[in-house]
Amino acid sequence: MKKPVTFNRISLQENISLGQYNESALLEYWDASGWKKLGDFTTIGYKRLIRTDKITTSKLRISILKSLAPVHLAEVGAYLAVSE
Repeated sequence: MKKPVTFNRISLQENISLGQYNESALLEYWDASGWKKLGDFTTIGYKRLIRTDKITTSKLRISILKSLAPVHLAEVGAYLAVSE
């Protein structure tokens, strides 16, 4: 990202018209001392919403650990939910 963003939700979407292929992945964010794990997850499908504590960062990293074929991400979004 061009500048730091504060968020507590990550949205991931696969291009379902090409198939659902992700089996295992890792989501991380960058802080001043290095990469920190946000969480791991299995399928993404049409939409995977990941809730986190409030984080401010300028870098996110998604590592596909296992898939049936190349994963085609259609969208990655970081959002701040103002009410729980």
